Amino acid sequence: MRSRDDAVSEVAAEILIIVLVLILGAVVAAMLFGVMPYIPKNAYLVTECSYPVMPGYTAIAVHHRAGDSLNFSDTNIASFPAEIRVDTSAGSSRAVPDSSAALFRAGDTIFLYNTGTGFRMTKDLTGISAVPLPAGDMKVRLIDTTATIMIGECSRLQSQATGTPTATATATSTISPTGTTSATPTASPTISPTGTATQTPTPTATATATATPTPDPTKRTVNVSWSPPGLGDVTLLPSTPLLSGQSVTVTVGSSPSFTFTPRNKKYVASIQLDGTTVYTGTAVNTPVTYTIPPIAANHVLTASFR
Repeated sequence: MRSRDDAVSEVAAEILIIVLVLILGAVVAAMLFGVMPYIPKNAYLVTECSYPVMPGYTAIAVHHRAGDSLNFSDTNIASFPAEIRVDTSAGSSRAVPDSSAALFRAGDTIFLYNTGTGFRMTKDLTGISAVPLPAGDMKVRLIDTTATIMIGECSRLQSQATGTPTATATATSTISPTGTTSATPTASPTISPTGTATQTPTPTATATATATPTPDPTKRTVNVSWSPPGLGDVTLLPSTPLLSGQSVTVTVGSSPSFTFTPRNKKYVASIQLDGTTVYTGTAVNTPVTYTIPPIAANHVLTASFR
């Protein structure tokens, strides 16, 4: 004959099993419906930076010493999607890869060079024309775009920057009404042993006149910005990458076109011209090109990515 304690034990065991099943079901449902966010595995790699001096400019070399492969064009599913951003005193910009730099594997070296309007990436600097690196401190960041975390960085302080030293001198002059420069001598008396005084002319420093430039009546500016900056890129057609907040000079009467390209499964939510909405959308990973009507005045072009 079974005791009452045995019956109680069986009921408690059944209740415990039911509670465990309910908890497990809740966890699975939370993961399936996004209540508990899935944290993806991020890439791991060991990098090293150097600054090779090329004719007329200095490049940034990023060496992949060991670790996972990265891709900068979202075309190789066997590697981690990533990007390289260069931070300078002018702001942060994404380095645009060419076809040779789409995949970054252990043992590879990628070179970053300054085009004057942004940075580009390549594995071969042969035939590349570039401008010197911006002055001031600089940081290069490698970012895993899936996990949205930084996986490597290197910095160049202003004291580490290399280049050809130049001497600077300041001079002053006075501009006469006729436009000629003149120096004003000042006489200083000198007493000779015979008691006679002589005058020795001593030149003195004078002021410098600065000319005010006259604005070009055929040019106007378009200030282009977007937010958040890390969710997309903007290019002035045909192929000039821009920094958020950058002003570009255009010709009166022209109709410049700008392409807004979302990244990492984002989309162009809206575009505004001088505060007026000219585009709204929800198409994921779809670039949007907007052409400004014939230019007659300065404009402000803004966009938002989602």
